[in-house]
Amino acid sequence: MGTRTLRPDTTAEAYLELLKERGIDVFLGNAGTDFASLVEAFAKLEGQARAPRPLVVPHEFVAVSMAHGYFAASGRAAAVMVHVNVGTGNASTAVITAARANVPVLMTAGRTPVTEEGLPGSRDLHIHWAQESFDQAAMLREYVKWDYELRTPVQLEAVVDRALELMHAEPRGPVYLTLPREVLAAAPGPTTITSPPRRAVRSERWPDPARIDEAARLLADLLLDRTTRRLADVGPAAGKAPAGRARLAHEQEPIVAEDDAADVDLRRVAEQIVRERHVRLRVPHVTGPRRLEDGLGAGAGQVGDDP
Repeated sequence: MGTRTLRPDTTAEAYLELLKERGIDVFLGNAGTDFASLVEAFAKLEGQARAPRPLVVPHEFVAVSMAHGYFAASGRAAAVMVHVNVGTGNASTAVITAARANVPVLMTAGRTPVTEEGLPGSRDLHIHWAQESFDQAAMLREYVKWDYELRTPVQLEAVVDRALELMHAEPRGPVYLTLPREVLAAAPGPTTITSPPRRAVRSERWPDPARIDEAARLLADLLLDRTTRRLADVGPAAGKAPAGRARLAHEQEPIVAEDDAADVDLRRVAEQIVRERHVRLRVPHVTGPRRLEDGLGAGAGQVGDDP
């Protein structure tokens, strides 16, 4: 396992370098007084490819929505940071949307300073009393996979790696990390991190092939039952149609057999549609067994991770 030594002036600088090291290329922010150390770190690292690209976004909802769209377009997660509890409140509905869509977002927010004096980043404005929360993460806890508050620079690598690991693990979703101003402003000294990280999601999960075959058979039976009577140019043999002319009512083009002299097996046609035409159903909730009973023997299957 390799290592890399950072020499940051502040925890904020180490945090940005760690994000870049871990593959976070975009940092979407809506700033407040908790961002001072981050702004200084971005200025110091500008042009060195050692920090994510910062983008200032006028509203927190838009920032999280941009992270959502960025993942949908690129497959890569983005970091979002907002201003303490008020910014978290503005971002909350976009976080709910990301959670329901299983989109990983590193959602972070500043934390009102805890100390009143004695440390860089201690309270110095009246707002630092007015914006204090007993439990800032409570407003998002139901919609994130994990929440935590960074309490000391020593735990920076462990906390960031845990956040990234959890948000990328299936079912994916946002995580929420709060960053107190005193911790961001602290001077951690030389910091050694593992590179590549020890904690990472490195494999994709795949369904059981036997269950896919079972689902294909069930759907093929359903398609045959519902559409056999609507096939065009049905041949004389039961369940068969002349080669090159079998087509389901909703298909634009006929499905042609490999051998034009052979008849088309309608079961094979149905299974081909299931496997190659990507039949997709998304049913988030079934209210009760009576709905299934109304299906006159129909089965039900769960496709994908159960959120």
